[in-house]
Amino acid sequence: MENSRNIQQSHLLGGQNSDISLANLPKGDFLYALNILNNSSGAGNKAIVTTPKGNLEVVFSLPDGENKTIGTAEDHENNRFYFFNWNKDGFHGIYQFDGLALKVNKVLLNLTDTGGFDIMRLNKDYFINHADVVRNNLLYWVDGLNKARKTNIDRLFDKTSTGYGATILEAFINAYKRTSDYAPTVAYASDTTKAFNKVYGALRRFACRYTYRDGEKSNWSDFSSIALPDKEAFTGEKTIPTNNNRLDITTETGDLDVEMIEIAMQSTTGEQNNEGLLDWQLIATLNKKHLKIADNVTYTYQFYNDSVYPVTPYEKVIRPYNFISRQPNCQAIAKSHMVYAGGKEGKEVIAIDITASVSYIDLFIDNGTENKFNEPILNAGPISGMAAYLRHKTFVGNADYVDLTGKSHGVTATKRANSHRVTIGHDVKTGNEFVLYLLSDRKSNTFKYPAKNTDTATTVANKLKAQILSTNLIILSADGLPARNIYTNETDIDGNVSFEFSIMDNDEQGYYRTSGSVNPISYSTLKDTGQSVSNEKLGSTKKYGIIYQDFDDPTTLTYTNDG
Repeated sequence: MENSRNIQQSHLLGGQNSDISLANLPKGDFLYALNILNNSSGAGNKAIVTTPKGNLEVVFSLPDGENKTIGTAEDHENNRFYFFNWNKDGFHGIYQFDGLALKVNKVLLNLTDTGGFDIMRLNKDYFINHADVVRNNLLYWVDGLNKARKTNIDRLFDKTSTGYGATILEAFINAYKRTSDYAPTVAYASDTTKAFNKVYGALRRFACRYTYRDGEKSNWSDFSSIALPDKEAFTGEKTIPTNNNRLDITTETGDLDVEMIEIAMQSTTGEQNNEGLLDWQLIATLNKKHLKIADNVTYTYQFYNDSVYPVTPYEKVIRPYNFISRQPNCQAIAKSHMVYAGGKEGKEVIAIDITASVSYIDLFIDNGTENKFNEPILNAGPISGMAAYLRHKTFVGNADYVDLTGKSHGVTATKRANSHRVTIGHDVKTGNEFVLYLLSDRKSNTFKYPAKNTDTATTVANKLKAQILSTNLIILSADGLPARNIYTNETDIDGNVSFEFSIMDNDEQGYYRTSGSVNPISYSTLKDTGQSVSNEKLGSTKKYGIIYQDFDDPTTLTYTNDG
């Protein structure tokens, strides 16, 4: 006889149920099961028994020594998370776990990727409780010990110039983005190719700020000094269109993470805002890539004031520093902005101990001192061998001139140019009258200047140059002429000031001669103390203080000692 067997096929639609006897067990339930899943093991799957999955070991290596994970950040959109590893020997790191590739990637390894510098400064007792991934590639974190941090994950992986490069700087992991360390410098320049001058008649100062590759804008820099036009006091109106018609604004270019440089200007010709203050105007936005501006150098922007410039918010330009709190321990994203909390404000009080002394010099000479004369100097004469043109005897009419190098020049008059040098001595006193003679066989010019008590050799030289320029005899520039610039003063170690100029002679026989004279004067009332300088006299009061500025620009109050 064959054994008969009854087989019942059940679909386990229910769950484990050990509270009811087998006879009364509802259909689809079961008394006991081990290591099975029977419900929603897959999308839309019911009553299909599968075995649950266990843990999968992903092997990767950490630096030698003690290691400790002190924080994590999740990136749900890309099925990734990041964790921060503290290492006893300083090889701290940021690591990425890729849930799709089931792989751990090293994002940043302190010391190894940072040129040997500890830029992360992690501490195993300061947990990173707040870390966020923004826009899939921006990682923000705080630990309450260091400044707020932020970095670009993609650029950390990219070791070329499109990323952060081979060496990661601390600036690349700071949430605060620095502005230029120094204020821009400004100087007047002359551009003879521009037949206009739109910078004349106003005073201006400038500031700059950076735009970084992730869109952050730095604070505005300190303000530049106000540029003053050089030599304009004696150039005269005839040279205004091409003299001092440009401002050269020189600024630092920032590191490779700086994408653009903005330059703002405050001018005495600008409009006033609601508070009665002169508005700031945005005059330039320099794209470093398009203009091929190098990193960590200086760049000079040439400003002609030849456009219409928009007003930029005054309150942002004058803001003294950023307002990211120091050492925050909490962060949260609110309306696309990162908000920090739990930071520190202010600085520790520092005791200042200052001592000052006053040195006193009697200004008056003793009654028994005899009068004596000062020793002024005014030397003038042609520079030997520096005639620019000599008559070529072969030609008549449109004469051909040959310079001292043998080069021929066609000109329409019988003239040549000579160069002269004038020297003013450093000993200048009130009452010295400086006389400069510019004489030829057919014409003479005499220039006089009586010195005042505020004059120096430089001011006397400038006054005489102004008179010489007013004659229109001076050659400023011409092909083949000697390189003489009347606008340039040369000062020797004794303080004597010299200048040179070229002048076109009337004809080949009658050329100009230069000479000079100056009368000495006696003095005995006051000592010659030299140029006036700031000094502290007996009975005056001074109070000193010290201000500290940190890496991220905020400054302390003024520490002083009332004693």
